[in-house]
Amino acid sequence: MLTDSYDNPYNLLGISNNATQEEIRTAYITLAKRHHPDITSEENHEIMIRINAAYEKINTPEKKRNYDETHRFEINLRTHNDTSAAAPPPGYTQNANTAYSHWQTYGSSAYTQYNPSANRTQPQTTTVESSSRGNVFTKMNQFNEKLAAIQASSFTADGSLMAIGAIDGTIQVRRVQTGELYSQFSLNRHLSGALLNVKIAANGATVGAWGYQMGMTIWNTQTRQEIRTISGEFYSNQTDFVMDSTSWLRLARPHLENKISGLEHPFWSGSVIQTIDLQKNAQYAAQNHICNESETDAFKGIIPEVRARFLAQDGSSLTTFSLLRNKQHGQTAGAMINQWCLIPSAYEKIFKPSILRHITFPGKIVSRPFAVSKSNNYAAIYFDQRALRIYNMNSGNFIDLDIEFLNDSSMVALSANGALAAIVKDSYTEIWSTQTRSRLHAWNTPSSVTNIGFTDYNGLSVFLIGRKDGMVEIWQTQKGFMGFE
Repeated sequence: MLTDSYDNPYNLLGISNNATQEEIRTAYITLAKRHHPDITSEENHEIMIRINAAYEKINTPEKKRNYDETHRFEINLRTHNDTSAAAPPPGYTQNANTAYSHWQTYGSSAYTQYNPSANRTQPQTTTVESSSRGNVFTKMNQFNEKLAAIQASSFTADGSLMAIGAIDGTIQVRRVQTGELYSQFSLNRHLSGALLNVKIAANGATVGAWGYQMGMTIWNTQTRQEIRTISGEFYSNQTDFVMDSTSWLRLARPHLENKISGLEHPFWSGSVIQTIDLQKNAQYAAQNHICNESETDAFKGIIPEVRARFLAQDGSSLTTFSLLRNKQHGQTAGAMINQWCLIPSAYEKIFKPSILRHITFPGKIVSRPFAVSKSNNYAAIYFDQRALRIYNMNSGNFIDLDIEFLNDSSMVALSANGALAAIVKDSYTEIWSTQTRSRLHAWNTPSSVTNIGFTDYNGLSVFLIGRKDGMVEIWQTQKGFMGFE
């Protein structure tokens, strides 16, 4: 039975009062699946009413802000006297569950804030500054410890920690607010390869990286111990993974190879989703499921070619970008975005990934760059060589940002709530508002930008710029921004 000492929506949903909108929504869905009368019994009708009422109070940033301001005393009292929502479930890290059973049991309340004491090293500063236009962002910090070109970055759910990967395989975990170094790792530097991506778990407990001819390695962030090494080939944009604490990892890789005589290269029409138990000794103690793009293609004589895979930070969904190829000669017939649900419902006896959203484009009107928000709620494509089209994957609505020409080397990133879009061309960066369709801020950096990313920290958007010269810049907005519905 749900209890609530203060009629507090955070208590009812089992989350902390500083939870993000993504965590609020995930907690609500988890409780709805567990207590809905249609799934369990009519006795849960009253509980479901309370869950809905709690969610209604804080299900948008504005509602949450209004509630927090009018109930600050109760929130402060809960923060000091009730830490149950912030504590991990009993035996969570000691007795790993599969991703499926874990989500169904605990939901987002298991993602706890990770604030271990760190060996603090002051970041090395530099006299080279980026020149910026606009008053939306202020620089929090920047650092460079003689890193190679920055290739990838990732943030924890609360935005307190970031993982940064250089192309030579060096991985650093730092505090977002200060830039202080917490831990450092190396991905097979004795091999002649290149790091492609790095991910840190939602609660910061683990960090992982993979690279071309470097394989994949997962470490414990606090102890610096290696947890698992996974062999095989990993390609940029073709592979993605997310982790939860030290118990499991969810990996999306290419699957279902196809060949067309008109194309010089083979391609993949699907994805294999592996949920790997990190606490088992077997190399692949995994549950495998297949997302077959061909099952969603309504056109005859067409084969999808998956170009990019993006897992949501909580592993609940996969977003794929595909070109639609003619089976006879391989020419492009269109493009497709699919969002796959990777969490079984209470009704399913045998789980199979299903489509949450399916968008198809005719002809040669979609090209790189692609981007998704960390929650997979928003997706961006370069549309018709004239605009950056951004979709709200929940509502299906979209907006177009009229921008100058982009090419395959350009980069795009979206904030978690879809309010901000970053567009990079070489050493020039722009930030746009998706609500007003206007440019808010712009930078010129002394070196080419090689990586960008967004996170939220203390209710404000934080933007990372990684440069070819190894410099990392961290900027923060002056105020919050709302996305489009």
